[in-house]
Amino acid sequence: ARRFGPLGVDAAAAYIICLGACGRSAEAELFVRTSPHCAQFRTRAIVLASLFLAFLASDRIADAEALIFEQQRSRKTAGVPDDNALAFLDTKLCNAFVDRCSALRLSSSAVAFVDRMQADDAWPRPDAQTYNLLIKALCAPAGNEDASIAADRALVVVNQMIAADIAPTTFTYNTLIRNLADQGRLDQALDLYFTMSTPDHLTFSHLMHGAAKAGNMRVAHKLEGDMRKALPDVYPNYNYCKNL
Repeated sequence: ARRFGPLGVDAAAAYIICLGACGRSAEAELFVRTSPHCAQFRTRAIVLASLFLAFLASDRIADAEALIFEQQRSRKTAGVPDDNALAFLDTKLCNAFVDRCSALRLSSSAVAFVDRMQADDAWPRPDAQTYNLLIKALCAPAGNEDASIAADRALVVVNQMIAADIAPTTFTYNTLIRNLADQGRLDQALDLYFTMSTPDHLTFSHLMHGAAKAGNMRVAHKLEGDMRKALPDVYPNYNYCKNL
């Protein structure tokens, strides 16, 4: 940036993202807030979105969230309407935040963030991907958190999806079924399976694992028959046969 003079807004955004990807989000933040190269578009949506992603890439979850609140406060102070106060924030960026929380096993942060998306009209609304990522985070409890309690919270999220008129996807069900099967909660995993319209090979693989873990060969063979009917072109792989 120093060598070639003033940057355009797209180049500045790309530079910020590159810094974040290299773990240099502190430099990215300094560039946005103090560099003369960025002065003319410091509040542009693409620049703020890039800084948000840079924070996430460096695992600065709290700073990414603080950027949202900072923009919300500053825009309101300037008299910007609520629906424009977070112009840089869209559902895709929110999903990136929840996904990073999932990777870092920060399920409580993910839950609080999605709750804010649901409650605050100035924030983007959650979509199916948002809920799927939240369920993924809840199915990977951190520290001493009880895995069973986390799974129960994930089941509640499915009800939230349905209440929001968002249909659970195959990914939604597979994530929950795998988690329940791993915990030995085969009956609950099967209840979810019976509500699915499009089970895939992963669905059956997770259920077979759960049935094998429970020593329930009757269910295992029933699932094998169901898979051959539902997916006639799919052949059992090594993991499937190992479960049998």
